[in-house]
Amino acid sequence: MLLRILLILLILSSASLLPAQEESFNKRYYFGYAAAIINGVYPTDSCIYITGLAADTIPPFYPSGLFFAKLDLNGEVEHTAFAHPEGQIIENWRGGLKAFGEGFLTSAMIRDTNFRAALLFLNSTGQIANVIDFQSFFPPHDQSFLTTYEPIIGVNSTILLPTYDRNPQGINNTETVLQLFSKEGELIWRNNFGAFDLWDAPVSASAVDSFFVIGELHANFNKVNKNYTYQHHIYAIDTLGNVQWNYLSPVDELLSEQMAIHAEPDGSVIAACFKGEEFSVNAVSGAINWSPAYIYKLNPQHQLEWEVEFHEPFPTMFGSSLTKIIKASDGTGYLAAGNIHRVISFQPPNADSDGWLVKVSPEGDSLWSRHYRFFEEGVDGETHEIFELKEMPGGGYIMGGQTIYGNEPSGPIQRGWLLRVDEEGCLVPGCHLVSTEEEAAAPALSLHLYPNPAQEYLYVLLRDAGIVHRRGATLQLLDLQGRILQSHPVGRIDEVTSILPVRGLPAGAYVLRYIADGQVLAAERVVVR
Repeated sequence: MLLRILLILLILSSASLLPAQEESFNKRYYFGYAAAIINGVYPTDSCIYITGLAADTIPPFYPSGLFFAKLDLNGEVEHTAFAHPEGQIIENWRGGLKAFGEGFLTSAMIRDTNFRAALLFLNSTGQIANVIDFQSFFPPHDQSFLTTYEPIIGVNSTILLPTYDRNPQGINNTETVLQLFSKEGELIWRNNFGAFDLWDAPVSASAVDSFFVIGELHANFNKVNKNYTYQHHIYAIDTLGNVQWNYLSPVDELLSEQMAIHAEPDGSVIAACFKGEEFSVNAVSGAINWSPAYIYKLNPQHQLEWEVEFHEPFPTMFGSSLTKIIKASDGTGYLAAGNIHRVISFQPPNADSDGWLVKVSPEGDSLWSRHYRFFEEGVDGETHEIFELKEMPGGGYIMGGQTIYGNEPSGPIQRGWLLRVDEEGCLVPGCHLVSTEEEAAAPALSLHLYPNPAQEYLYVLLRDAGIVHRRGATLQLLDLQGRILQSHPVGRIDEVTSILPVRGLPAGAYVLRYIADGQVLAAERVVVR
């Protein structure tokens, strides 16, 4: 017995000497600028690099530029760099962040006296070391416009930069233009792959072996107000720009502009998007309700192998997207991230907006769905968007995006948002576990809080199977005298992880309660330190 106790003590003392494992976190950044977004994340086993857009609020142009930051594995800033050249605007909305050579690679639109597309080569500290920029593919005209997407690194470190360009011929005609560069940044070729007289854009791309796989949208909204077509065009090209195969989704099926693709070595492709259904606005106009979310796989023969839909109890309408899809390194499936914006009613508060992460199995089974939203006191309308998704070398996933607050009384309303979650997509550990008692309850209802004690943020996982029918569903934080310190409407969607800031509260004990239908349905004690 004594030997067993000594062994246990030895194990415990040895464990205490191990390095602390980094936990899930949620952070927001604006770096002293009025607005910021995160659209590029590159994690390593020792730190996390991020990049994105930081904007000022000086009229009339609200100049914007690129920011770069090095963070520790808990999201704390160790180093920052900024590129805000005088008289120039750098907009890297879809630039991403790739390790390249001894530094990094992203893309952007540059504006001064005109529009240009650019590859931006950053050194190891995030300073711009080289810029490869170029004008529109088509001759300049009154409707000239150029947009860049995330560059893709292929065989022999070649770089494919997808762009869409405005063709002066046709009706508001945008076309896909792809350009391939050597690793030194020299242009190898530049070709037009677009569909004439449509809105055509290379929304997502992937590299596998010696091929690039492109995911485009073909749509007719550039010239009609109803009877829309939204088709996915997925195809592969070699390093010479030769098309190897094509897939075009059915013309009678509306698939969203925001799509993400992942290409496999066997030639199969997994795509994530939303399905749409057109409805009549009036005699001459239509609109599209984008619901449900939709993930599908093309087999190596580029035929539909499986599909899975994620349905919501309310219409999603506009503004929802799945912007990134990756394959789990353990082979357990594919994860897609983005946001979902639901229209709940036509009376305020009329919408829910969540950051969103889903996982499907290799066979196309829905494994789980996680929703995340950030609360601030006194703010009614929040938008949460995820643009970037990567797997952490040490396990779990990291996501970057933005939160937007439409009526924040002071300070930045648009901030870069970074979340690190575990392998189950949880901010609250064990969010994927449901106890037998909860399964037996009708309806299941529980509050799960983490961390508790809390210091900066409190993560609240609310499970309420009956929430879709509730009225006035609200989370309230109270002191021990019963005074309400924070009050947040939680919408009507089950299993959302809400993020409550508590950093400004005095240390001590509080109560978090969930009220709906005029009564307290659940309450938990919270400690702030």
